[in-house]
Formats: sequence, structure tokens, C-alpha cells
Amino acid sequence: VWTADTKKAMRTILSVSGSQSVKLLQSLCTKDVGSWTRADPLYAALLTNKGRILADMMLFRGRKEDEILLDVAASRAAAVLKHLKMYKLRSDVVLREASELRVATKPDEAISGGPDPRCADLGERFLTTAEADADDRRALLALGIADGPDLVNRIPLECNLDSLRAVDFDKGCYLGQELTARAKHRGTVRKRLVPVRVGLDQPLQRVSKADALAYDGPCLDASHPLLAGEDHVGDIVAAQEPGLALAMMRLDALPKGPFTLAGHPASPFLPHWWPDDLLPPDLAP
Repeated sequence: VWTADTKKAMRTILSVSGSQSVKLLQSLCTKDVGSWTRADPLYAALLTNKGRILADMMLFRGRKEDEILLDVAASRAAAVLKHLKMYKLRSDVVLREASELRVATKPDEAISGGPDPRCADLGERFLTTAEADADDRRALLALGIADGPDLVNRIPLECNLDSLRAVDFDKGCYLGQELTARAKHRGTVRKRLVPVRVGLDQPLQRVSKADALAYDGPCLDASHPLLAGEDHVGDIVAAQEPGLALAMMRLDALPKGPFTLAGHPASPFLPHWWPDDLLPPDLAP
């Protein structure tokens, strides 16, 4: 059960302020913070120098002109602060945890917010001083979206961050850009996160958020391989009862099947936001 207390425990708000706050974030984020109007939230990621995900985050307009607020997974907040401190050097930037703020999907007493930039089905997202409402992790899995610790040390494009509007390929240099740009321009992304319904044997198809949420299947943890026959084609990286999971899956295996997880039939599916150009040629319309 996801409650307001769960919400507080799952997310942490960090404040980045000072005359060089934009410059710092621009040099580290996958999105173009410099051209961001701050009217709505911005989804982005911080990468390591090897191009792996350190943390994903939502950026919000702050209470002052020079303040940007970062909504990050609580388990990644310390790593994000350490990362920012390491690169700010002597810049005019002040970093702190804004413990008075919480994430909500309703605008009650909100200081900033707007549509969730990842996907229209995620509704709106606000920072508020009021009690937060419950975070719906199952809704993320139903939409095939990973966040927080499930993304750590993974490659951004394999986690669909390009299609979820977290990467700008035409901005200037930022930490970890080289691997991300190379994967994009060479078309070398061979696997991606794909949602799976466990306990169901159906051909690949698009599934609405409502249908995915209504599905009731076996409960699994995130430690099982996804098999097509005896061929290991993916690994579960996140799971939620009943019957929904996310698999890091080879794209060339999508036309294959039948699939199994821990002895159960399994059906990879496509959320509505999944672009056709990500599909293998024999599946693209």
C-alpha cells in the first residue's frame, strides 16, 4: 500500500541555487537546462563519466529566480549531492536538501509543477508544502517506465530515456555525453526496457495503461531471466504484484516466443508512447 508516508520516504527534493546554478546543471544534465523556460517540469538524468545513469530526476522552478529544485529518488539523493558538490568547485552554487517540500499529483499549496514530461498518462506533478498523496509505482510499470534505483548504472537509451524526453541530442557537451551520442547516431541500441505481463501468453501488442493496471497475474521478484524457449533474451529489473514486470530485453527477440519467467508464461507488450521506430524492422508498421 502506497501512502503519504511512503511518498515522503521515496522522494527527496534538493535545492540548487546561486548565480551559476544553471551553468552547473547544464554541464551535467542530459537535458538543455539553459533553454528551459521553467514553465513546466523538466525530466533529465545525471550520468557518470562512462555514460551510465547516476540518477534520473525531475527539475522544477524554484522559489527564487536563481533556484532550481530537483526531485530525485530518496535512495539516490546522497549520490546526487556528492556528484554536484564534486563538480561545482568554487562556483556560486548553494546545495541543500529542501526537506520542507514533497512531491504530489495535486496542486494543493504547490510552489511549482505541471504536466509530467515523460508521458501524458502520468498526469501532473507538483512540489508542495502540503501532505503528499500516494506515489503509484504500479502505474509506472504499467506504462513500461523505470525510475530511481532501477535505472542506476544502466545506459540511458536502453532505458528509453530518449523516448521519455530526458535527453537532448543537440545541446552542448555534458558529462557522459559521448557514449549516449554514439549509441544514438550509430543506431547500436540492441536492447531496451520492455514491460511484461506474467502468467499470460499473447503476441506482442500495444496495451493501454488501464488494461495493464487491471491485469492480475503471478507475483515475481526481480531476479528471474526472461526466456524464449531455452534462449535467454532478457532480465527482469523491476516487478510489482500482481503480474507486471519490466525486462531489459533484446529487441531482436520481440518477434520470438513463447516467453517464460520462472516457469510462468510471459507476454512482453508495448505501451502507447513506445515509438514505432524503436521496433525491429520485421515488427515496424
